[in-house]
Amino acid sequence: MLNLINSCRRALMMTSDNKARNTKTFSLSLWVIILVGCGGADRNIETSTSVPTSPPSQVATAEPPNAGPSATPQPAPTNPTRIGWASGDYQFGDLYQPSLSAADKKPVVVMIHGGCWSSSYSLRLMDELSADLASRGFFVWNIEYRSLGNGGEWPNMFLDVARATDYLRTLANQYPIDTNRVVTMGHSAGGHLALWLAGRGNIPMSSELYNPTPQPVAGVVSLAGIGDLESGACSYGAQAIIGDNISAAERTARLASASPVKLLPFEIETVMISGDKDSIVPARLSQAFADSAVASGDISSHLILTNADHFTLIDAETMDMNLLDDLVTSLSN
Repeated sequence: MLNLINSCRRALMMTSDNKARNTKTFSLSLWVIILVGCGGADRNIETSTSVPTSPPSQVATAEPPNAGPSATPQPAPTNPTRIGWASGDYQFGDLYQPSLSAADKKPVVVMIHGGCWSSSYSLRLMDELSADLASRGFFVWNIEYRSLGNGGEWPNMFLDVARATDYLRTLANQYPIDTNRVVTMGHSAGGHLALWLAGRGNIPMSSELYNPTPQPVAGVVSLAGIGDLESGACSYGAQAIIGDNISAAERTARLASASPVKLLPFEIETVMISGDKDSIVPARLSQAFADSAVASGDISSHLILTNADHFTLIDAETMDMNLLDDLVTSLSN
């Protein structure tokens, strides 16, 4: 797999003299991107260069190159296929299909919407990113789930997201989905759930969220995601998703199985993306998670997009879709 740590190293060496170089992994077309927190254990490194076990202090910027898109998007279906993965009102997903002219199985993105874990928001938030990524050759499984206000109280929301993701095995019986190349991508509270899915293998057996055979995840792209449920993001909304009026011991136990930072190491690569003008999930929270991931032995990177706020990241007109294309391609291979 093309290792993201190598991409971080290349980006750190970029200067204004070589900004036209073709860098496949990070296509920089809309913003200056600051790379921080690249690092990880050397077990996956494909070069002989030593790799830091803690985030390097260097911060590099790259001017947007005048390069064309890294892939030519093909038309995606106007309407995805809506599929119920269970029988409840909020237990369904929209499956976006890529062009199926090739015979091989395709990678799949499990797309997870945010909204501070509130039922006021739905999977429609992720329609634009889902359609665009499907046009670039990926299946996209944009999932709905019960959240706070429509039955998603502990532990239902977590169980829903897990079941929707595990349902890929069923979808693979009908569609050419490669369940060995699953990348989770989520925004805000959905970023928390995307990270959580990657850590499910470390959930204690005593937890209500434990599953001995979770769908494996190859990598994670977190868009202003919440990696630590004790960080205070979303006005401490995490207190509601793990449950109010519980004992201190129960709170500790639930955090141990629901907060991604408690489930490290994932033993896969994670990419945290933030906007520098995000006041809802500030960039420092993503940086803190990337630091913790690296300290655990994982490979993690944090990209800060300049002049971007919380919702810039899910607008296909303002988000660098070439960047997301390259990241999913790298993580899924």
